[in-house]
Amino acid sequence: MNNGYVACPCCGKPVSTEDIELAFHRPDAIAALTQAEQEARCKQDDDLCALDGERFFVRGTIPLPVAGSASTYAIGAWAEIAEADFRKILSLWVDENQAEEPAIGGSLANDVPGTTNSAGCDLAIRLTGPTTRPHFFIADDACSIFSEQATGIPLHRAGEYSDLFRKKNVPREKYALIEEDDVDTSTCSCCDSALHLYGGRILRNGDQEVSYDYWVEIPEGHGGSFSLLISLPEAGAHRIAVLRGEASEAGLTYRLLDRKDSPWKDMGDYGRVMDRSEALGDGIKTQIFELVDKIAAKDTRLLAHTGPYLGLAQGARAGG
Repeated sequence: MNNGYVACPCCGKPVSTEDIELAFHRPDAIAALTQAEQEARCKQDDDLCALDGERFFVRGTIPLPVAGSASTYAIGAWAEIAEADFRKILSLWVDENQAEEPAIGGSLANDVPGTTNSAGCDLAIRLTGPTTRPHFFIADDACSIFSEQATGIPLHRAGEYSDLFRKKNVPREKYALIEEDDVDTSTCSCCDSALHLYGGRILRNGDQEVSYDYWVEIPEGHGGSFSLLISLPEAGAHRIAVLRGEASEAGLTYRLLDRKDSPWKDMGDYGRVMDRSEALGDGIKTQIFELVDKIAAKDTRLLAHTGPYLGLAQGARAGG
């Protein structure tokens, strides 16, 4: 699937394939402290933490099998354990045979959003090796992760967990693109060269629902020119903005077309083509050009067409 999205087999929702998993940087009890309080009360690194010399934590992962996949999704989390077990783990930290040790009891030290009864639930902690984190197995069936770990999760659920990480820790792009297959190939009326029409969808603000549909028309033998159509389903009335673009060493330029100058007058249920004055004067000009910039920078079909006509610096920025 292009641009890092696949369709979930069970529901068809687009799910990001970016290799990002939900992870907690610290136990909730420590994350709630100020930096000054942490420095005064904690001994900590990214693997082990001690709070006031009385509470002890180890970092691990909660493995979740993914239905229909050979891979396993892992939630990075912390467990609170007894001091004796903390010292035992320290003594085994570089032991090649640590995975042979019996499981250690503990409790989950993070409240996982989108779950029930996760914070403080009972765990069985298995050491895995000197270079890998311990595995946490939920031992409390009141926690919703218990059944997910036992039976597996669908792909879209893995995506939901990852979205929690992205929303809290990773600045997200405003729009994400999903490219579709060719829509149509026709013939140019002036020179009989081929006109290729490609489709795509745009997701907004991390939503899984499609916010906009768009089409890119790429002509053969017309230099770096191209056309863009964007369906704007705002205020309950679908409208189409049509733009003509040109790629050259000076960069990319776009121009909104009037309805009379557009090869398309409407796109059925996707909406009617707007006049240029309507697109510029209706408070949606900024939105239109944001979408155009995103398509021009991320649509691989358009990048392949415009790349040869762009200067080196512009081409590198658009593809990055």
